[in-house]
This record gives sequence, C-alpha cells and structure tokens, in this order.
Amino acid sequence: MTITTTGCNELSRQIKIVEQFLDKKKHLYPIEKLMAEGQVATILGMSISWLQHQRLYGDGIPYIKVGRSVRYSPEAVLDYLKRQSRSGTSAQEARNV
Repeated sequence: MTITTTGCNELSRQIKIVEQFLDKKKHLYPIEKLMAEGQVATILGMSISWLQHQRLYGDGIPYIKVGRSVRYSPEAVLDYLKRQSRSGTSAQEARNV
C-alpha cells in the first residue's frame, strides 16, 4: 500500500510551510528562530495535546524548554516531516526507516 496523492500533497505542503518559516527567520537570533507549540501543531494538523502526548512518551519531535515554554527548532520539525514519508506499509520497510 502506498501513500495517497492527497497524503503526499499534504506532507509537501507541511514541509513547504516549515521551509518558508526558516527563510523568514534566518536573520534572527537563534532563540527567535524557534517555533511555538501552537505553530507546530497547526502545521502538522494535530492538536497541542497530541504534541504533549508525544513528548511525554518520547516519540515526538525533539523540543527545547525555554523557561516554562516548549519550543521546536524548524530544522527538527522539517526532519520529522521528512521521516514521515513512506512508500509502503510492510513491516520490513518500517524497520528500515
């Protein structure tokens, strides 16, 4: 089974959003380049609670704590999105990713 065209288009759209974010922020200080939890949730089409759940169990995108706030580097989000691309659902392929 392969990813549907709609799924590929959505992943491409998400990657493009993060790349545009990076382009706009490249001249700023490192802390200003970080993405807020709500921004990442919106880009992924997931809820903030989903991100929190992923952090709790260590399955999500690497994050940074700044005081009480959670922030994500755009590079980590981009890397996560690119790792989500699959060409099939076989067990062997899942082990090789």
